[in-house]
Amino acid sequence: MDLATDLAATAPLWLPMLGCLAVLLLETLAPGRSGHLGALVAGAAIALAFARLVATAPSGRLPFGMLADDALGRSLTGLLLLVGAAVVVLAEPLLARLRLAHGEFFALLLASLSGMVLLVQARDLMALFLAVELLSIPLYVLAAFRRLSAPSVESGFKYFLLGAFASGFLVYGIALLFSTCGDTSYAALARFAADPARLGATWHVGVALLLVGLGFKVAAAPFHGWTPDVYEGAPTPVTAFMAAGVKVAAFGGVLRLAHEVLPDGAGLRAGLALLACASMLVGNLGALLQVRLKRLLAWSSIAHAGYLLLGVLVVVAAKSHAGATGAAATPLADSAVQAVVFYLATYALTTLAAFGWILDLGRESAELQDLRALRGLARRRPWLSAALALCFLSFAGVPLTAGFLGKLYVLKAAFALGTELIVPMVVLAATSVIALGYYLRILSTLYMERAPDENAPAPARLGSTGVALLIAAACGGVLLFGVWPEPLLRWLGG
Repeated sequence: MDLATDLAATAPLWLPMLGCLAVLLLETLAPGRSGHLGALVAGAAIALAFARLVATAPSGRLPFGMLADDALGRSLTGLLLLVGAAVVVLAEPLLARLRLAHGEFFALLLASLSGMVLLVQARDLMALFLAVELLSIPLYVLAAFRRLSAPSVESGFKYFLLGAFASGFLVYGIALLFSTCGDTSYAALARFAADPARLGATWHVGVALLLVGLGFKVAAAPFHGWTPDVYEGAPTPVTAFMAAGVKVAAFGGVLRLAHEVLPDGAGLRAGLALLACASMLVGNLGALLQVRLKRLLAWSSIAHAGYLLLGVLVVVAAKSHAGATGAAATPLADSAVQAVVFYLATYALTTLAAFGWILDLGRESAELQDLRALRGLARRRPWLSAALALCFLSFAGVPLTAGFLGKLYVLKAAFALGTELIVPMVVLAATSVIALGYYLRILSTLYMERAPDENAPAPARLGSTGVALLIAAACGGVLLFGVWPEPLLRWLGG
């Protein structure tokens, strides 16, 4: 009975993996002809998982003793399933055009998606490590999926090398925490960490190594070196999957660790603040120098990792703040968790729209990824140019966009702690102004610069009707949640 209950509770986790096996079986029975069928099977598996998710309420159980069936896990799982469905829509026309419409692409996508869902539900360090590996290994292959493209193969190789390096930090961190506590479950770790006198050097080094390993996954500085090259070389749908899906999954894992396990301390708070400030500064200053779309979005993602780390820092700091004031830790920490999850949702929405725009204009070739190719495009593609403008305004945090509210909620949660986090808050505000420099440069290229040949035809579209609808829906969400965030907040709050 318990097994059946646990299987029902974890259906959004194993249904994508079941879809992966079905796609592989299709590829075996009809080699080279399962591309469209693979997309349909992948979409069906994700749809079934999402339907199962919304049809049931959180039970509060701990399926298999190491997973969470709570509001946080379910909201992030739903967000990841939507990201996976969007990437299926983005990938299908590109694979058909490049004659790479093989089912293994969608099998790898579903396997990685299953790892992402496992990561946001993990409440045990062993499940956390398994999730990171299940998430990463298919992505190494997907990044190099264009086997005849040197940049794609290079991006997959770099991602693999640095990902394996990060896994080493993760393993050593888990080993040190296990040797200290004697258990790997979050509940046991939290009980052990409740007594500061028991936390010796081994504990602190283990936590540091764990955060270093996860820092690679969230692309936080100084662990960001792989991001620009991998984003640029990977096929555009894979880059969108990494930028949106991996960010949501990795920060979901970090957020649960911060909320349920990590005790506040001067060292941990200083480390998180340093990572947040470094990511905000490095990401935004690096983006100022970029003239290629994908590399600019890569540096932008590093900056957004810094903004999100400020929210994680608030979750940790809220614990000691409650002890000092006599107030309950839960409301303040929960508001910070909700702020981070809302930020993740709006960031994923905007990212999918931006990469859908790149794909729809056929900018998969290297020469068309240069920003100078956008000159005068607003006159030839006004609606798509308006969609891109909206995406970058949301990334910059301009009012009336969802990105503005994401930053506002994180700042509001940090401000509730008083002046304790004043330095990262000031850095967030200052770097948001810096970000306007490169975001507005793109808009000026679109709307204010003339094309070299005004009579030249607009770039040939690569995307399908599905891609156009995806861009429209994502842009609509960016505008809607920028002025009316309550529906999204209610859904994310479970």
